[in-house]
Amino acid sequence: MAAGNRCAHSSIHKLARRATGHVDGARERMRKRDGCEGAKPFGAKPGEAETLERIQGMRAVGASPLAIAQQLNAAGIPSRRGSKWHPFTVGRLLQRPQSKARA
Repeated sequence: MAAGNRCAHSSIHKLARRATGHVDGARERMRKRDGCEGAKPFGAKPGEAETLERIQGMRAVGASPLAIAQQLNAAGIPSRRGSKWHPFTVGRLLQRPQSKARA
């Protein structure tokens, strides 16, 4: 499987779009055929639910996305892709419906 959360066939999807142009439903048919489900929401993988709860808890007491990102980085908690946290990423997680449902 390809690195990160991308479908193993994502390069094939790109080549198909370039060669033939976008065909309605082609991407969905390829995903069904190949079993590619796409990226999972943050919190679905092991350890992410705890991190999401920690982020929401910090936000509940008034911490800004910048402060939350700095605290996660200081604690050595990696982002999903193993890099450092950025305020924009934290803000996007807090805006997502699954984040609001758990808050």
